Amino acid sequence: MHWSPRPARHGRYFAALAEAGVGHVYATLPYAVRDCSDLLDVAADIHAQVRAAGL
Repeated sequence: MHWSPRPARHGRYFAALAEAGVGHVYATLPYAVRDCSDLLDVAADIHAQVRAAGL
């Protein structure tokens, strides 16, 4: 899967990995964002999507 820091499909990526038996996923977000504010926004977005996916 191609990673992009802002797609609306992060939750689906993580849900698919969890269904495949993956227990941990590490994403190096600092290299995919512009600044600290952007990092916090992307991290919050990913967290919300993962929670919405029931993970």
